[in-house]
Amino acid sequence: MSLPKSLTNRVSRAVRYLVTALVICSATMKAQEASLTLQHLYPAGISAGASRSIRSTGKLDPWPPQVWVSGSGVRFEPEEKEKVWRVIADKNAPLGPRLVRFYNNEGASTPRYIIVSQTSDGEESEPNDRIGEANSIRELPILTHGRLNRKQDTDLFRVHLRKGETFIARLDAYVLGSTTDAILRLLDEDNRVLDWNHDHYYLDPCIFYEVPSTGYYWVQVMGFPYPATSSEELGGGDGYIYRLFMSDSAYIREQNASSEGDLTLTGWNLATSGALKKRGHSFQSSLELATDFQSALIFANRVNPEIEPNNSKENATPLTSSARGIIQSNEDVDWFSLDVGNEAWHQFEIQSARLGYPTDLLLKLYDENGKEIKSDDDAATMNDPRIIWKSPKSGPIFLKVTSLTHQGGNNQVYRLIHSIKQPTCELTTSASEFALKPGESLEIKVGIERRHGHTRTLIIQPANLPAGISCTPVIADKNRKEITLNLHATPSSSQFQGLLSIIGKEQDDWNKTFLAGKATVTTKVNNGVPSGYLDQVYRKIHHLWLTIQAKTQAKEPEEN
Repeated sequence: MSLPKSLTNRVSRAVRYLVTALVICSATMKAQEASLTLQHLYPAGISAGASRSIRSTGKLDPWPPQVWVSGSGVRFEPEEKEKVWRVIADKNAPLGPRLVRFYNNEGASTPRYIIVSQTSDGEESEPNDRIGEANSIRELPILTHGRLNRKQDTDLFRVHLRKGETFIARLDAYVLGSTTDAILRLLDEDNRVLDWNHDHYYLDPCIFYEVPSTGYYWVQVMGFPYPATSSEELGGGDGYIYRLFMSDSAYIREQNASSEGDLTLTGWNLATSGALKKRGHSFQSSLELATDFQSALIFANRVNPEIEPNNSKENATPLTSSARGIIQSNEDVDWFSLDVGNEAWHQFEIQSARLGYPTDLLLKLYDENGKEIKSDDDAATMNDPRIIWKSPKSGPIFLKVTSLTHQGGNNQVYRLIHSIKQPTCELTTSASEFALKPGESLEIKVGIERRHGHTRTLIIQPANLPAGISCTPVIADKNRKEITLNLHATPSSSQFQGLLSIIGKEQDDWNKTFLAGKATVTTKVNNGVPSGYLDQVYRKIHHLWLTIQAKTQAKEPEEN
């Protein structure tokens, strides 16, 4: 029996529509499957001139994706095993962190970090939970890369130390975006705890231990989950990565250059003959695990010592640029005086807890009559205060430094850093990767944070867009806190993968530019990742990424 022609046509059209829908659905699913995520790289570093296998965690299908690495001198080559890379660092590769991003035709991953070091580095080997299984460290200083692989996992390292030297064990995890709140312990051969630390720089621990007798000691690494959970158990997993730096030679905490050019170093093992022989290497090693912000803290110029007594406004120490002081007793108060110019933005910042000193200081600003203008105790984070203030007129002002907890002693050390701030802007995007199809449009929101009295009108737009991609500049007056850029791709635009720059320029001065980026830190800790990190190897990702995808074309099925 044959069907009526009208019914046959309806069935044929229904079949075509069904097949077309399946093709579109398949293409959509394929695009979703092809999206990339990069959660962590382990190990998170490599020494210059070395080659090693590095594992990546995340969704990296199909394998292998393409790789982009910021800077120069580092190459990623896919190995046969999925998610494993052969990474090569040239001998002359610049030291420091790199961003690593994976991408394919559909888009790109959020970048993660890898750090090129000068110090020789290694990798922990399992099992190493017990003293008898500890990894032996044959030479110091060394960088060891590790990962707590499972719940309740601990990693142990055996080191030989000499009497009279200070042993330094410093761990980076939090600043790498790791998912562990790490703990360091130093043990003797009887498993007794000699020293331990939980939080030294934010959540990352550090131990400085004066060795009482020559012999073998054990360094133990463990960690709780970060963000914190309701469980009190030690954690473990792919994200529990860390870098452990260990040294028994010269290590700098501060380097201060005075206005007269005198250089003062403070730290550990600075006077021993062995330290001096390895001075260049060891001093570099003291910064191997540091973020850019930590490095900036260590080195300071035009820092002059306080002049005691300065416990009142009348005998305040003149503050020419910056000063270094000590709260010598629980009742000690340090005063500083400064003549300021008319209508300038000033920043006064204490650097102490972030340098590893056990302080909790209070900073107060007074006018020439002794009236309090401003006060702060922790705006600079980690118990360090910061005051930003606009002087309404020229004249003398005074600053007072005290201990909130009424602590005093030789370890209550601080720097008072003064700087004059120029009007500026911070432009922030909500993401660091963007994807666009031919014939379609994409909205990119850019937040505007004006600082130190910036009021000028901005012109914000992408720079160096690929052919076929257009975007109308957006003008933002002083009241705008956010703008939206609209990128449009013509139907004929070609596939593209590459960096995207979004720049704001002052309308009246095109030489003043501000580069937009995705922030990796916030001003307060919360239970979100990555927004719960207060410092990272990169505090902001300025290397934005743009993908122009291939246009999806569904073929019309042929009629039989």
